[in-house]
Amino acid sequence: MQPLENRDPNKINEHVEIGWDDVFGEPYSVRSPEASWSMSKACFNYSRSCCYICLSVLCSPIMSCCCGLSFAMAQFQQIWCIGPELKLCSVGCSTVKKLVIMCCQTLVTPLAEAIGHVLSKINITSKTTKEDPRLKEPLIV
Repeated sequence: MQPLENRDPNKINEHVEIGWDDVFGEPYSVRSPEASWSMSKACFNYSRSCCYICLSVLCSPIMSCCCGLSFAMAQFQQIWCIGPELKLCSVGCSTVKKLVIMCCQTLVTPLAEAIGHVLSKINITSKTTKEDPRLKEPLIV
């Protein structure tokens, strides 16, 4: 039997690709007998494969149906509930936006211009003094 196509083309489940060497490792100073190590590796691989196959045969159709229903409900909610509500809020907020712009133009803009006019009248001149040799150009306001 030929293997099927790549079932994870977007690599969304690479983090669960775990093998014997990812779980178990013996340092050189502590070793189990070779037969025990090989048998343990085979038991790990076969039990993992058998359990996964049984679970996927029994549960994957039900889980895929539940996932399909969940995504369908999420899409329905986005298309028929959230999208129209966002549009409604956008329409309502455009009126508030116009009100805020009008208030800013009426209150904040004249105030900012007045403060700018006052601050523009400040003159800063520099003058050198011979009293303190450390200060070559102090600011006089």
